[in-house]
Amino acid sequence: MWTEALSDEPIDYNIGIATGNGLFVIDVDDKGGKSGSRSLRNLEQSIGALPVTLTAGTPSGGWHIYLRADPKAWIPNSVGKLGEGLDIRGDGGYVVAPGSVIDDRSYTIEVDVDVADSFEEWTDLVSAPRPAERIAAPTIDLDLPEAVTAATKWLQRHAELAIEGAGGDATTIRVANRVLDHGISVDQGLDLMLDHWNDRCSPPWDADELRRKVENAERYRQSPVGAGSAELEFDDVSDEVGKADTLAQTEGHSPANEFPRATPADLSNPQEISKRHWIVEGLLFSTFLTGVIAPGGTGKTNFALALLLSIVTGRSEISGVPIKERTRAWYWNQEDDKDELRRRLAATAQLHRVAADDLLLDGTPALFLDSGVDQPLVLVSRGPGGKLAPTLAVDAVIQRIRINQIGVWIIDPLVEFHEADENNNPEMALVWRTVRRVAVEANCAVMVVAHTRKPLGASAEGHTGDVNSLRGAGAQGGVMRLAVTLSTMTAKEAAALKVPAGQKGRFVKVEGAKHNLTAKDAAPVWFENVGVVIANGEEVGAMRPAQFGLIAKARPPLGDRAEALLAAFWSALRKKRAFETYLSTEEWEAEAWPIWAEAGSSASKVRENIRKCRSSLEEKGVVKKEKRNQWVAIYPEGPEEPEVES
Repeated sequence: MWTEALSDEPIDYNIGIATGNGLFVIDVDDKGGKSGSRSLRNLEQSIGALPVTLTAGTPSGGWHIYLRADPKAWIPNSVGKLGEGLDIRGDGGYVVAPGSVIDDRSYTIEVDVDVADSFEEWTDLVSAPRPAERIAAPTIDLDLPEAVTAATKWLQRHAELAIEGAGGDATTIRVANRVLDHGISVDQGLDLMLDHWNDRCSPPWDADELRRKVENAERYRQSPVGAGSAELEFDDVSDEVGKADTLAQTEGHSPANEFPRATPADLSNPQEISKRHWIVEGLLFSTFLTGVIAPGGTGKTNFALALLLSIVTGRSEISGVPIKERTRAWYWNQEDDKDELRRRLAATAQLHRVAADDLLLDGTPALFLDSGVDQPLVLVSRGPGGKLAPTLAVDAVIQRIRINQIGVWIIDPLVEFHEADENNNPEMALVWRTVRRVAVEANCAVMVVAHTRKPLGASAEGHTGDVNSLRGAGAQGGVMRLAVTLSTMTAKEAAALKVPAGQKGRFVKVEGAKHNLTAKDAAPVWFENVGVVIANGEEVGAMRPAQFGLIAKARPPLGDRAEALLAAFWSALRKKRAFETYLSTEEWEAEAWPIWAEAGSSASKVRENIRKCRSSLEEKGVVKKEKRNQWVAIYPEGPEEPEVES
């Protein structure tokens, strides 16, 4: 206790602890209707829990949480910046120490341990650039016409673009400083960056966010605005050149060791380049995103389940697409409850004769099925102040995928996995980049099922094959590498395929909408929704590849040679990319050649025999030449229907 020097009488001074030089305190305040504790919980859910550290209780029922950061970090004092009821005491601040008394109530030690080191995420959250001592600004007029012209040309031709996840914040500060160097004011610089630079960034900055970046660049820059303008460019810069030379010679600062480096192109040994890791060629590729864009009611869940069973069993005929690698898969659906997913899985498995043992790979489960109806999985959420950020669930998902060696993860539908504004480009870009992070860090293929916007003129054809039909912000399409659309059959398509008008609602078209990793020549593939009575006696919908040839009649019987040639057709088709139904004459012939080649037969004789048999298949209506050098099968793969004796 403090005492008066002469009388030794007690003086009710309290004790203050100066913060700064690495020591900072989170002041959690719950008095007066504030909700500091709730704000702190939200932050911990967003970026991770705080370490166990020295904690004091305040007379008002709040907390002082002591943490230590790098002394070089500059941590400004703030009030409510991190959320309602959360204050920070850092450089130049102080807190009342435990043992002090206010209004007969004491500050007490609640967690009596040493001050812990702050986690990096928390230090980054509370720290800021250290204010620099300004160099006295020379007299210079700002926003001169020639300066505006020069800054505009630089932005258009030379400025690097900000890319989220690749140092976009730092890039923006650098660009803003270079604009200010031209002798441009903050307001004029903001206008120029919005007009000539921002739209090309990925994603573009919100105008208010960009203003804050430009203002911060001006506030913390060490040289005055206009330092690089034409009026100053002939000043003596020999000292600066000397400093740059010295820096380049300093260990660790050689230009050859600094990012970004210019890497020479390398055409040597192309055979050593790793091949793309396709799970389903043309559709699912490890570390990449595939979008499935569909309006409601098209059977996207049934399509996903058929594809999943095809992947985990390695049976291409279930989905009609070539499975390149059998692997484990995980489906998370946030529209249907767990019982409904089980019903649909049972129906799909029964339709395609998939048994329980078929869902094992090396003796362990190969298919994982979860519903988010009762407990939603949220990958991106809003924290205090409305800030959008990935949740801790992202790391948990990555860990689950790694532990279970899952090769494909499907989420359905995207809108249920985030709290972003669907029409906000920067926010939706963050959502897609978060999902892409799962694909990259878990080394799996990720399929994202998403809704379409309302089609033009209410036409069902308004979104078919168009990645831009994805509902919401336009930046979303740039993140996925592959995409397909689902659409129900139109009257025009039904007529062309000779499907009775009353049956067209059963059929769904899957068509490529984005082909970054493939050529854009794959024909659409049709699927059929059918009813299956499962073991509980209920009829449930399931999906299979469409079999238009069986609608009118059974396939005609063929001889052994024709059957062999038709088998070669299907064998060659399975080697092609997903959703390709056409086979060239050369591809078909190459597959059939080993079967038809006989000892002593000339190449011309073999080719002629294949041609004759192919003509026979065409005459019987089993295959059809759709266009020059392109063949398509009229009937599904499989033997002809057996004749029934009357």
